[in-house]
Amino acid sequence: MVNYVQSSFEKLGLRKEVLAALGKDPTLGEADREFALQVAQTHPENPVGLNEVVWKLVKDPNGAEKAYARALRLAEAAVRLAPGNGYLVNTLGIAQYRLGRYTDAPVTLTKSEKLNATEEVSLPAVLAFLAMSQHQLSKKDEAKATLNRLRKVTKQPRWSQDAEAAGFLHEAEELIEGKGAKKAQ
Repeated sequence: MVNYVQSSFEKLGLRKEVLAALGKDPTLGEADREFALQVAQTHPENPVGLNEVVWKLVKDPNGAEKAYARALRLAEAAVRLAPGNGYLVNTLGIAQYRLGRYTDAPVTLTKSEKLNATEEVSLPAVLAFLAMSQHQLSKKDEAKATLNRLRKVTKQPRWSQDAEAAGFLHEAEELIEGKGAKKAQ
């Protein structure tokens, strides 16, 4: 039963959601349900686990608004649990962008960039969503400058073969330069 509760946390993320699901689970007998609910009450929420759930939702540019809204709730919870984790902050910024919170997203993404940046490079996801946020806020020159930074980063060995980074670059280029637009070098 402990493993069942653990897998529920991995799938749903938040204790509140796990408790609700266990309370309605038709496969559980009354004794198992009571035990599972007790285990869930004391099970810690895992910010990294929450981030994994959220990432699966926000990396898709064609997700449903309901999925993005759930992702935002989970990302906010993850950041509350571990506010200094730049990867969690990054995912929160992307969730904000996906929901059209273009004023919040660049603030969050800039914070993430500061937390995540190494001496040589920023994360492609941060730069892609920062550029797209800037574009949505009609900061066209800033968006193009950030897009150019993203292009340079995705050419570095660490990211040059990364499909996810390439997808984010493509999404940013499509938004900022338009379909069929000639890509700046």
